[in-house]
Amino acid sequence: VIMSNIAAQENRPVLNKPDDKEYQCITFRRLSSLCVLSAHVDYIEQLLCERYMRLPQLRELDIRYRKLISVTENFTNESTRVHCSQIKELTIDEDVVMPEHFSSYFSSLRSLKHRPTV
Repeated sequence: VIMSNIAAQENRPVLNKPDDKEYQCITFRRLSSLCVLSAHVDYIEQLLCERYMRLPQLRELDIRYRKLISVTENFTNESTRVHCSQIKELTIDEDVVMPEHFSSYFSSLRSLKHRPTV
């Protein structure tokens, strides 16, 4: 799936608040590849947050590095760790040295690619 929406959500739910049981969890059983290069960080957060989305087959993620840092809170956000731990192929737009805890956050990662953006 390629998501392209650079505008922020107008009525964005406050994710991870104590009373967030009002939101239904959506399962995409066959979604294995996700490209969010042109998606607003609000949507990326909602997709990768395990409380709101179940992506049991997600194996490939194509994302801008700065958005990845934001959504994962520098690879410390527990609600996005579940989906990130399943990723086998990660493509980012910057060639960076990954922080020490990156490998435990992306524990199934086999391939890290860098795609320069224009």
